[in-house]
Amino acid sequence: MGSTTWDYFTRYDADAAAALRRLRRQVFREGRYERFVPSQEDLEVFQGKPRRIDPGVPSGERARIQHEDGMIHLAAQIQNMLGEWGGETDPVPDYSKKPRTIKALLEEQGESGTHSILDIERVATEPQSGAVTPMPAERLRKIFGTDIETGHRHKKRIRKNQIPIGNAVGAVVTHAHRQVEAV
Repeated sequence: MGSTTWDYFTRYDADAAAALRRLRRQVFREGRYERFVPSQEDLEVFQGKPRRIDPGVPSGERARIQHEDGMIHLAAQIQNMLGEWGGETDPVPDYSKKPRTIKALLEEQGESGTHSILDIERVATEPQSGAVTPMPAERLRKIFGTDIETGHRHKKRIRKNQIPIGNAVGAVVTHAHRQVEAV
């Protein structure tokens, strides 16, 4: 999972897992995530077709590109052989179509992730990768000076207090006299 910073707000729910599920469905439905889609040229290299290299490319760079493409093709051949020998292989995703489910999207994106709340799959009591953790009251007081933040100052303060990559924290924020979950 790469390193990006983002924040979301969703309707308050005493069940944090339910709030997370609702938010993830909304973000997926609205398409508010990053999706790595290889170029047609990269897909062709994966299938063993040579990449077109501009004649003006220096010979050292040309050799590097050809070597890289050879490694991609070799990886594809190994994957095909494993499939022929009865091993499990992952099919090449059809990037022309948007995945129908969050799970399918996450499988398609692999370690790249979606750089969104979709990469956060559960609520945990302790910080861990791929999980949102309720922010401890003492940390809320340190960052905000109170257990419940009000207004729009939260973004700057949370970012200044560094959340580890691949982790998320949740807090209840009061805005316009309504509670919302901040993730």
